[in-house]
Order: sequence, then C-alpha cells, then structure tokens
Amino acid sequence: MKETFLYKLLDYLWQNWKWRKVCHVCFGTHVSYGTMFEGENFLGKGTNFRGTLGYGSYIGGNCHLRADVGKFTSIAPNVQSVVGHHPYKEPFATTSPMFYQKDIRNMHSFAKEDTFRSVTYYDEKRRIDVKIGNDCWLGSEIIIVGGVTIGDGAVVLARAVVTKDVPPYAIVAGVPARIKGYRFNAATIEWLLERQWWNEDEKWLRKNWRKLNDIEELRNID
Repeated sequence: MKETFLYKLLDYLWQNWKWRKVCHVCFGTHVSYGTMFEGENFLGKGTNFRGTLGYGSYIGGNCHLRADVGKFTSIAPNVQSVVGHHPYKEPFATTSPMFYQKDIRNMHSFAKEDTFRSVTYYDEKRRIDVKIGNDCWLGSEIIIVGGVTIGDGAVVLARAVVTKDVPPYAIVAGVPARIKGYRFNAATIEWLLERQWWNEDEKWLRKNWRKLNDIEELRNID
C-alpha cells in the first residue's frame, strides 16, 4: 500500500512539473509517453491518457483514453476507449481468441494464424484508439469503440456506447449510440465547419468570447 502511494505521489509530482505550463494533472493520473498538450488543459484524478489534447480541452476523472482530441472539447468522468473485439456471429463457432489469434499474452493459442482482426485503432502506428474533434461534449460513462471518429461539435450523451463515426454537430445517445438530432441546421453546420472559430488566437478569443454565446452574433463578426 505504501509503495503504491509513494509511486503515485512521485508520478504526480513528476507529471505536474513536466506539464506545468500546459496542463494541470490531478493526483493518481497517468500520462503516457508521447502525449502532447496544446495548453490550458486539465486531466482529472485517476485518468490514464495517451495521445494529443487540443488547446482548452479537458478530461474528467477515471477516464481511460488513447485519443487525439481537438480544441475546446469537454470530456466528463469515466469515459473510455476500447479496441478489443471478439467474433460472435457466423461463421465463427467460438468467441475465444485461442482459436483465431496466433499470439495471446500470457495464454496458449491453438491458432496457427490470425483469422480475425481482434483490435481496431484510429491510428494503428501510434496505437491511438479514437479521434475526437473540436468543441465536442462527451457525457459521463461513455464507451467509444476503437477506430471511431467523433466529428467537430458533436455531443455524446451520458452512458452511450459509440460503435461508429459520429457526424459533426450530431447529438447521439443510447446503446449503441444513434443520432437523436443536430445542434444546428445544415447551413449553420457547414458555416461553422468552414469558419473553424476554435483555430483563432487568444487575442481574438478574449475580444469575441461573448459572441460564442450567440450563433447570430458570431456570424456578424465577419
């Protein structure tokens, strides 16, 4: 118990020193090698993260994510990405990897070759599970299946299981997650995707922050 606490304490001190200029890392949180932060980021207690976190984005506590996340995205606690799959329909007679996966960690396999792709990544080379766009909001206790892209501006409601790509500015919910609607009409979504306000510099954001509270005022800037 003492060794575990000491390790977490040392890891906490190291992570906060390393990322002090760009991200606040809570106690018990682990940041994997190769992770990049753009600034003004936050990782909640007990979260494990690897990937990229865009400017102004945060991830709540107890999340397990390997993801490329855009700017100004909000991720609630207990969100995780998973890459593992098992066959459960014909022609496979079993779901056990001992018969379709040649190499299994700490287990024997009868398979002489891989006959089923058991993991899916968004970026296989970097082993990044999913991509999450800019200005997204993900509610608590969401599961995102590996290989999925969640588009800019999308909203995923709490406890959804996301099994396929989510279009920009869509609102999805359920198990599996389905589109319940969109945040704006098609013309406004097209304009927002072209405008990409999230790429503006800090000076612009400080000057125009109130415009982001009213879509019509945002339009009038240009």
